[in-house]
This record gives sequence, C-alpha cells and structure tokens, in this order.
Amino acid sequence: MMMAAFIILPLNMPMMQPVRAPFTLLLLAYLAFIGRPLLAAAWRHRWVYILPALAAASAIWADSASAALRHGILMTVMVTVALAAAIRLDIRQLAIAVLFSQGALALGSLMSMETMWVGGAHGAEAVVGLFPAKNVLGKRMLLVVLAAVAVMVGAGYRPVFKPIALGLSGIALFLIVQSLSASSIILLALAVPLGVGLAVVWRPATAIRGARPVIVSGVFLLLALGATFAIIGLRIDPLADLLGLFGKDATLTGRTVLWEAARQVIADHPLLGVGAGNFWAADNDQALILAKQFYKPDHQFSFHNAYFEIAVHLGAVGVLVFLGVFLRGVWTIGQTWWRTQGRADVFPVILGAVIAIRTLTEAEMFDALLLAPLLFWAVVLLSEEERGRAAATH
Repeated sequence: MMMAAFIILPLNMPMMQPVRAPFTLLLLAYLAFIGRPLLAAAWRHRWVYILPALAAASAIWADSASAALRHGILMTVMVTVALAAAIRLDIRQLAIAVLFSQGALALGSLMSMETMWVGGAHGAEAVVGLFPAKNVLGKRMLLVVLAAVAVMVGAGYRPVFKPIALGLSGIALFLIVQSLSASSIILLALAVPLGVGLAVVWRPATAIRGARPVIVSGVFLLLALGATFAIIGLRIDPLADLLGLFGKDATLTGRTVLWEAARQVIADHPLLGVGAGNFWAADNDQALILAKQFYKPDHQFSFHNAYFEIAVHLGAVGVLVFLGVFLRGVWTIGQTWWRTQGRADVFPVILGAVIAIRTLTEAEMFDALLLAPLLFWAVVLLSEEERGRAAATH
C-alpha cells in the first residue's frame, strides 16, 4: 500500500489522474481500517499537524477560502499517510518501498526518454521521462540513489536487494545527469559520500575509543585543504563551474527574481500572508507573469524557497511555526541516529540532510502531496516511534 502511495499520490501528471482518484479513496479506506492505532499515534505526534492546521485556518483571511482549506486538508492527509507509514513500517522497509516504487518510475523514464526544451532561447533539451518537469525527475531519481545507498551499505537488508539497488542507482544517476538538474547533482555529491562515510567509516569507529574526533578533524582538514587548493592554487570556482555545465548562473539570478517578488508580497501581508494556496492561483496576474517569465505556464510554480513560500502564504507566523516543527523533525532524526549510531540505518540521516538543504532552493516542504515532505515526516515520526519503543523496554 505504501509503495503504491509513493508512486501515485505525489505524481502530478495527466496519465495518472484516472488512477489517482480511486486510489486516494482506497488509501483513505485503509487509513480508516487502521483508525484506532492511527488516532492514538496522531495524538502522540500531534505537533506535526500544527502547520496543516494553520494552513486550513488561513481560510479565515484568504481571498479564496476554498483554496486555503483545500491546501490545509491535503497537507493533513499527507502527514497522516506519513504517520501510517511510520506505525506500519520500519526504516528498512521504508527505504525498500522508496527504492522499488521510484525505481519502477526510473525504468519507465529510461524507456520513454521523453525530453523537454528548457531555459528559453539559450536553453537545451533535458530528459523529463515520465515526469512533468526536469527538476521533478531529478528529485525523484535522487531519492532512488539515497535509498539505494542505504540498502547497499546497510545491515539487515536481504542480500538479493543489494545488486538491485546498484542497478537502479546506476539508472537513476544517468537520468539525473540527462535531466540537467544541477541542484540534484550537487545534493548527490554531498549525500552519497555522507551515507557511505557514516556506514563504512563512522559506524566501525564507534567501537574504537577516540576514533570519532580524529575522523571529524580529518574530514574538516581535508575539506579545507581541498577547497583552498581548488580556489587559490587552480583558480577555479567549483560551484560556478559545475552550474556552468548545466547552463546555470552561479548568482542564482532566476531565483533572486522570484525572491524579490516574494519580498514585495510579504511587505503587503507580513503577519499572516495571503492564505495557503492563494498566491499561485489562476486569476492572480502577478503569479501568471512570474510563471510565464520562467516558462511555467502549464503547471503550478513556486518561489523555489520554502521560507519565502511559507512567508508569502502564511506570513511571519507561518515561518515561525514551520521552523519550530521542521527543526524539531531534524533534531529528532539526528538524536535518534546519535543514540543508535553503531547500528543505525543511514537513510533517515541522508534524506533529512538533503531536504534540509533543499528548503533553501525548493518550496516542497509546503506542498500538499509531494513525496519528499511525505518521506521526511515519515522518517521523523518513525524515529520518534522507535525512540518511544526503546524507552518503553528499559
């Protein structure tokens, strides 16, 4: 059920619409079937419903009350699905569900190799596969790689899954490059060494007294020396050069245009925002101008920053609420891993790190039914559940 949910619910494309509605009803029926334990878990973790509740409450001051209420309800459904995953799966089952569900989409995208022209007159052909946009493909394939790394380096997975993970990660890597998704490439370069390092180097070091401080110091020293050599010795800017390969401007000119537009809206609605789901509306001329400027006339756009997105829709109050629940989630993942680091799976850590960084360049954490926020809250809630079970046994 969760594997199907990861494929269907967050996938916003026309070919899935005939399946999406009946499956949503089936999923709601499943949630009702596990209603008693789900309600008990919802009460234990009621703090994760604060942001969805605020989004729904913004119907009171929004121009379109129905849009705000719909956004809040869908966010509530997303968090509830994450909670259901947390009480029915363990972290390894969750990683396997992600690997196989997104791996199936990777295979489909590889077979289709559908392309789209991106970047206007000076753009290029990018592979989008089964997805509506190149960045969506890049983000989904990044999830395949993260899950594959967890399976390949983790203990407790069936041996048969490891070569499958290797094959699917190879396909995903190929598609990420072909999608010209610079952000996914950069995050990949950060997340894969982090996952492998935690499993191959850090985990064995937990059994050796004094080894971990030496490792941390060594990593920082190598990074500092490498950066100094690259920037001063070779006179290169690694970030600018990497972005240049994909036709990107290292100054993030496109995003700064969006962020400046967001600042103007925030100045007019500083405290409570315009209401959830109310800016990117079909009848909002300012939103339509921005979408067309960035060649996004056919599907919903965003400010490419979670904090600006939330500030526009829910104001300063929304940003404070989001920071509170999001930082608690990150802290939960980190604390749970630290307590069990000798045997902990790396999937929650690398997923949490990727999503935390991506809040600066993507608005997905305020979206209603995207896979990344669903998985983030699933690993957070699963970490809290595991910590609660561990405390109960002592």
